[in-house]
Amino acid sequence: MVCRKEIIALGLSLFIYSCAPDIKDVSGEYIDNRINSFDTLIIYPNYQYLHKARVNSILKTQKGKWSYKSGELTLSDYIIFDLNPNKSYIWSGEMEKKNGELHIIINSDSEEYYLKVRH
Repeated sequence: MVCRKEIIALGLSLFIYSCAPDIKDVSGEYIDNRINSFDTLIIYPNYQYLHKARVNSILKTQKGKWSYKSGELTLSDYIIFDLNPNKSYIWSGEMEKKNGELHIIINSDSEEYYLKVRH
């Protein structure tokens, strides 16, 4: 497990430790932490993943392969359904273990992340 110290300034300085998980901890089911979002990632131990998202009341799904190195999860053939449903990307997100929760960071500026809910 790779750990780092972050400093957050909200009128005062706080020290929070977050750690990148071991590869054996990566597989599981993750949900997007945004309210009213239905976006799920299922990361399988065999380096395959399933991405499900609800867009305009329609359930969209896609599959691909994943890899993990130095705290970064990379998904091949990832589709951003509400942006361009006909194009796949290579998408990477930093993983961190914070306050006992496992996160895949989607956007660090808006604190959007996938939260692991099942192993």
